[in-house]
Amino acid sequence: MRRSGDELADLVVAQRARAIAVGWKAAGVLLGGVALMAVGLAVLLWGLSRAAFAVVTVLAVGAAALAALTARRSGRSDREARDRLDRAWQKAAADVLRARGDEVTAAQLAKAMHTDEAHAEALLGQLSALGQARVDVRDDADLGYRIAGDELAGEAEPERAVPEEPAGQRGR
Repeated sequence: MRRSGDELADLVVAQRARAIAVGWKAAGVLLGGVALMAVGLAVLLWGLSRAAFAVVTVLAVGAAALAALTARRSGRSDREARDRLDRAWQKAAADVLRARGDEVTAAQLAKAMHTDEAHAEALLGQLSALGQARVDVRDDADLGYRIAGDELAGEAEPERAVPEEPAGQRGR
């Protein structure tokens, strides 16, 4: 099967976003540990020095705030990676539809893409919703998908001839 390779850019961005998310998670864990240690140290300093307690408490609050910020950034990178990976799956599914040329069922797509049938059905549904694929109900009540714009020879509407107006009635 000939592939377009359109999904490669999305796969690269997804992998980069996953690596960034791992980095943000590691930073969050580290900052969370610093915050916990600072809270423990602040509790120990409570009885000894109020000034030291205040300084270490500010450090703990700052570390906790940074840990929360890194957790949000990690989640954002994870979402971007998932979105790009989904987009790459859709592009690969469109390539399979284009290569087959005829109707493809979810089971056939699942076999061709080495995924499960539910995932293949979701991919085909997304392609249909985006207007990239047409869905037809087959005789066996199964759904068949094909690339949008691939009209069957007998399916296209014939052009209708526009009746000409008599010469005397033009311009009225």
